[in-house]
Amino acid sequence: MKILILPSWYENTRNEQEGIFFRNQAEALQKEGHEVTVLVAHILNWPYVNIKECFAIKEYYKNNVHVIYTTIPTFGMSSISSVFFGIFCYHYMRLYHYYLKNNVADILYAHSFWPAGYAALQIKKKYKIPLVVQEHRSTVIKETIPRSSWKYLKKTVENADLFWSVSLPLKEIIEKRTGIYGKIDIMPNVVGEIFRRTNRKANSKFIFLSVGNLIKRKRMSLLVEAFCESRIEDAELWIIGEGEEKGNILSLIKKFNASKKIKIWGQKKVEEVAKAMNTCDAFVMVSERETFGVVYIEALAAGRPVIATKNGGANDLVSADNGILIDIDNKKQLMKAMWYMKDHIEEYNADIISNHCFEKFSSHAVSKRQIAEFRRIIEQNSE
Repeated sequence: MKILILPSWYENTRNEQEGIFFRNQAEALQKEGHEVTVLVAHILNWPYVNIKECFAIKEYYKNNVHVIYTTIPTFGMSSISSVFFGIFCYHYMRLYHYYLKNNVADILYAHSFWPAGYAALQIKKKYKIPLVVQEHRSTVIKETIPRSSWKYLKKTVENADLFWSVSLPLKEIIEKRTGIYGKIDIMPNVVGEIFRRTNRKANSKFIFLSVGNLIKRKRMSLLVEAFCESRIEDAELWIIGEGEEKGNILSLIKKFNASKKIKIWGQKKVEEVAKAMNTCDAFVMVSERETFGVVYIEALAAGRPVIATKNGGANDLVSADNGILIDIDNKKQLMKAMWYMKDHIEEYNADIISNHCFEKFSSHAVSKRQIAEFRRIIEQNSE
């Protein structure tokens, strides 16, 4: 089967971790014996670095997956939905024509309606290729995308052969906004094999790990405050990530005189994140909203119990067997959860947590479901 994946964002020279779950899914489908190509029009926001290289179509291979891409500066047009979608429909069609020189896809698999899913819809209409769209965007669950964009979501849900959401709360928001019920199914992201649990030496101190962009939605400042105010003995907090909140976080660390207990590691490669997951004792991320939360299943894959908020994505991932769910922005609950986690860590079975995670979210388990659905809609379209 020739599978053409169209993600709305993907790894690039500015951020190797961006859209890593899309790369994981592409590689997973490739490993199952299918021919996978990724078409991506990178959205370039201000500042426009290397703008002379924009618009050119380039390609490369990584882990046997063929990637064809171009880079498009937005010039502030993302707030004008008709212009924004028009631009990206044009450029994704350019990429498809480039692909079409040597290939014919059996199925289109787009990630997020904004903009790749809607652009893929135009390719489907013109070339009569079955289309599956999977929604991931946190801006959809937060309902913060431009109001004028909802109609493009509705058109995508209506006309895709299959529409997936990565979580139940996201599905419910899409149904509410589009008025379309009974068509959306749930398909989770996959967890990379690199995160599988490994044996490690005991730490001299209890280590809490958090991985995510240092932005307000991730509530890293709240995490730092709660950790400092809880005064947990013999514990450290490690944070992997970069972002606009870094200055505020560093100021908080200085305020609490906590530089010896809190480590900000910056952006790390996936291999380094996996090593940190297998080094820490517990994982904590207290985001305001998540559509899924890939880092949660990465931590669970490493056998680490998780502290998370009831943010949508974590709701169906975290249970009493593998962690603690708390209310959003509740510092007291967070402090209590961290104390409990440290004092009761031996009650969590790392092997069971890891094995259960891979049973549900391994590349093979998820790809098997996806491939069955792909074949079904290909057969339907050929009748």
